[in-house]
Amino acid sequence: MKKSLFLLLLSLFLISSCKKDKDDDLNGNYAILSEDDIDEIKNGATELNSVVQDEMLSYVAVAADSGMFFTYPSMSSKKSTGSWNQVKSPSDDGDWIGPDASGWYTRHWESMYDYTERVRCCDTVVEYEFIISYDGADGSYESKTRTQYARYEVNGKEFFKGYWDWSISNSGYNDISTVHWQMTFDAWDPMTGAGVFDWYWGATSDGGDSVPFYRYLNVTASNIGNELLNVKITFYDGNVEIWSFDFDTPWDPVEMPELHTCDMN
Repeated sequence: MKKSLFLLLLSLFLISSCKKDKDDDLNGNYAILSEDDIDEIKNGATELNSVVQDEMLSYVAVAADSGMFFTYPSMSSKKSTGSWNQVKSPSDDGDWIGPDASGWYTRHWESMYDYTERVRCCDTVVEYEFIISYDGADGSYESKTRTQYARYEVNGKEFFKGYWDWSISNSGYNDISTVHWQMTFDAWDPMTGAGVFDWYWGATSDGGDSVPFYRYLNVTASNIGNELLNVKITFYDGNVEIWSFDFDTPWDPVEMPELHTCDMN
């Protein structure tokens, strides 16, 4: 079952790399956003990324303490790392334009790098995208982060689903040409910590000593009553299961950030 989920997730990555920019994955009503709405989406998406990662990694830490380890691609120590350190906190310049025909509000500005931000609400789905790019004689660089989330109810109880996706591509800076991370979450209940979390990461190379690989981690936290969760973690290298680990743990409610809800006009 988990292998099937991995192959499905990998397929989605390949499909999304071709189709996401076409904006045909969402068909529905686009919300009209004010500058305050846009700021709320940006801030909420950033905080939500942090909250979801902290939640998932807190479960993974228990496995690591028990000797269950995994590895993922680290940033190069060469120029791309220096470039990323320089562009983490760009100044907020540029005017928002939109919405376009696909509901996106966009702004763009330039300094040493080119910066593009995009925001939209479609039906119940909120999206935020941030792109940093550079193209010069010494090489090219792009860092693209995208967050999507939706809040929904089942029998009066609130849940969240969505993903955080980060891809980096380099040319001329180091041997690794692309690095890709994605964390997805579904049926996540912040009150108990229950939910399904999938973490994919991989790297490809156009040369050098780097070996292309992809890895996948699944965390399923289930509410078993008595304010307890059962957490099962499975780690794959490619489509081969490396190890599986499960444990019970008390509930640990999460303090959620203020998140924007689409308001259709």
